[in-house]
Amino acid sequence: MKNYILACFFLLALVGCNDEGSGCGDIDCTSPAPNFYFELVDKDTSENLFTNGTLNSEDVSVVDENGTVVDAKFYSEDDLNLISAALGWDTSITNYTILVGSELEIDIYLAVERKTKNCCSFYEVIEFSIPDYEYEKKNPHSVTIFIDDLNL
Repeated sequence: MKNYILACFFLLALVGCNDEGSGCGDIDCTSPAPNFYFELVDKDTSENLFTNGTLNSEDVSVVDENGTVVDAKFYSEDDLNLISAALGWDTSITNYTILVGSELEIDIYLAVERKTKNCCSFYEVIEFSIPDYEYEKKNPHSVTIFIDDLNL
């Protein structure tokens, strides 16, 4: 009988080990890695290099430091042409490269940390830089990159 009571107590303890003790109950939410939007503009004229025909959107790709192609899309609307890429799934410091044909390579360094707050997990950018180009972050995930001396 003692073993039966101990077994029941152990079973109740196992069943009781869930997220309810953390106050989360049925809340289960996760945000994806940040989606970045890159606009490539001429440093002198501030013209979008896809809008003015200097670069071709069909030549765009984004790769990680291992050369693996990253899911990236090109958006074009009302003369605003942007490269969109979900970067930061790897929570270590990661190097990415935006390639536009053989003419242009833009290295991006990114460190992301996965955090949990209010029962939800999300990715927070810890470090972001584009060492070879001037750039401006319009918001945390929208970046204008200024390109100069593009000899096409």
